[in-house]
Amino acid sequence: MRLRRSCQRLAVPLVVDLVEWYDPAHLPGGRFGPFSVANAAAMRSVGSASGAIVISSFLEEHYRSDDFPVIRVPPLMPDEPGTASGLTGRGGSLTLSYVGFPGRKDAATLRSLWELDRYLGDDISRVKVEVAGITAQGAASLLGIQGPSPAHMHWHGRLDHSAARQLVAGSDFVVLQRPEARYAKAGFPTKIVESLWMGTPVMANNSSDLAAYLVEGFNAASVEDDSPGALARTVRRQLVEKSSFERAAIQEAARRDFASSRFTDVLSAFMEQILGDSRDTSRR
Repeated sequence: MRLRRSCQRLAVPLVVDLVEWYDPAHLPGGRFGPFSVANAAAMRSVGSASGAIVISSFLEEHYRSDDFPVIRVPPLMPDEPGTASGLTGRGGSLTLSYVGFPGRKDAATLRSLWELDRYLGDDISRVKVEVAGITAQGAASLLGIQGPSPAHMHWHGRLDHSAARQLVAGSDFVVLQRPEARYAKAGFPTKIVESLWMGTPVMANNSSDLAAYLVEGFNAASVEDDSPGALARTVRRQLVEKSSFERAAIQEAARRDFASSRFTDVLSAFMEQILGDSRDTSRR
């Protein structure tokens, strides 16, 4: 509301950039806390702006109307990716990784990784899980688990950007599971884009717009849902099949899909439309 008043005073259009629709339970204070109330009010007032840039088709469909310009832009990366070479897959073993602070929205991923040994039995000796962004103690607290971390989990805590990229590049898969919930549909997991940009395939269930970009056997190993058992079945399948994924091909596809230069023209056209609508309104 403050921004809208300022833009009206300056006679400039206001464009909202939407990359999340927070779940109230994930915010401090819960559903009835001040952050949840403020977020609900903000999401309802988006239509009073001049237009919106959104990150997912869910948000695009929710806000699009005949007189409200909306453009969908996924997470973007620089035009030049780092070097990717060779194949993933190391014979009969797998290295999985999760990089980032999971919070409640990625708690399902962390729980599935933690509980892999329950489902894989002796095969867990062939799996290593690398986690950066949270400690074992922090993860246990988040998940409400007591007891030591399982032996297959390796914790790095916070890493700088360069070290995190090396961890992703050295993994066979980056793992992400999200539930069938509004916040998962409305957002778009940036860590998936970053993983593909590094040439590392992903193990993920279908959330947000991922189905448009992830191809089984090419850049992804699909997971049925966000449950621990579903992830374990996908891991076991990879251990049996020993599939290899060509990193250079994965990276090249990501460069086509998520390169910032790809959206220069469409963003320019969108801004021209916003400015044109603003000038027409001021004349009226």
